[in-house]
Amino acid sequence: MRSQAHTSDMIPPSSIRVSIVVPLFNNVAATRAMLDSLMDSLRERRDCEIVMVDDGSSDGTREWLDTLQIPNIRVFKNDGNFGFARTTNRGVRESSGAIVVMANNDLLFSRGWLEPMLGVIEASSLGAGVVGNVQWTIDGSSIDHAGIDIDYEGHLSHVRA
Repeated sequence: MRSQAHTSDMIPPSSIRVSIVVPLFNNVAATRAMLDSLMDSLRERRDCEIVMVDDGSSDGTREWLDTLQIPNIRVFKNDGNFGFARTTNRGVRESSGAIVVMANNDLLFSRGWLEPMLGVIEASSLGAGVVGNVQWTIDGSSIDHAGIDIDYEGHLSHVRA
């Protein structure tokens, strides 16, 4: 099932440069705070879409999503709980942008977060295919995520320094 908010107000898909994919499962309060901060951080941008995919939430998230009346937010609802990877992959498939940003619903965004990342990904001299950011804990007291380490055996671990 798919719902869209104000398709007539949306920017044509050919004008979308960046798609921000947010998989959701419950935690409507965090999701609302995330969306408020994301919208505020993108206030001046007209080339972004937000693709939110709900994975069978049961806490009011789905009902709240039905109330969204914001251009360039596209909402998709899974028919059940399919898990993070499948939900994220659906969001990527539904995206229109040439660049896909993966986000979680417990993040808070600051103004200016996107531009440095786009600068790196679009600098042909760097040859970057993936760019990450530093994420702070909600209270701002420590780094929650600063990248991924891959060891010689292919195991992944979060960098927290």
